[in-house]
Amino acid sequence: MLQIFILTGLLTVSALGSKLPSFCLPVCPPNEVYLKCGVCEGTCSDPDPINTYECRPAGCYCLNCQGYVRDANGICISKYECPICPATTEFPTESTLYPTESTMYPTESTEYPIEPIHYRVNDFIALIHEQFHELMNLLLSGSTP
Repeated sequence: MLQIFILTGLLTVSALGSKLPSFCLPVCPPNEVYLKCGVCEGTCSDPDPINTYECRPAGCYCLNCQGYVRDANGICISKYECPICPATTEFPTESTLYPTESTMYPTESTEYPIEPIHYRVNDFIALIHEQFHELMNLLLSGSTP
């Protein structure tokens, strides 16, 4: 693996592991910076990791403070460019999103047919109305419930 170093305007290429003066810094890919004491990088799946203040090996790290995280391919991108859903997310099909006549209305084999909601609401209103009249009759007759 080769690393590229810039020394006072002169571009030099060095094999990894060879000694260079300490003032030579590697050129990092876009949105990355060279750090002698690395930090815990954010990723698309964990954009704000807990900082352990652990000094990681020297190298190129994403510009976390500017909102860059490492994507699944190892490239530093803006955390706003990360995919919202993981690649393995399964989305509903049209048949599950839009009910068909067979899923909306029960068949003869359905043991307990599903009643439309307005029937249940009407039954509830009728029950309240009935209980209200019973309570009013009790109050008017002078009895206590």
